[in-house]
Amino acid sequence: MTLKCDFHIHTVFSDGSVWPNIRVDEALKDGLDAISLTEHLEYQPHGEDIPHPDRNRSFEIAKEQAKAHDLLVIHGVEITRKLPPGHANAIFITDANALN
Repeated sequence: MTLKCDFHIHTVFSDGSVWPNIRVDEALKDGLDAISLTEHLEYQPHGEDIPHPDRNRSFEIAKEQAKAHDLLVIHGVEITRKLPPGHANAIFITDANALN
């Protein structure tokens, strides 16, 4: 069995330009089987316009949008920190707030 997945997706809750429900629609259009919205945990460039204290919110919106479709939405986050080597995606998490 082969699954088509994208486990590194951002929305307006991070540094993306669209809402989580749009990312679900894009995934369905692209024929994906699973996605993970991995918003930057510490980095929110749209924070003045879209402030939300719950770092799980984008996952909740996407999960609700995907309910009526055959798309698996996996809870994830991108841990940015301030270390130079880069970023790390954490998927299959239960609470992004606990990692902040």
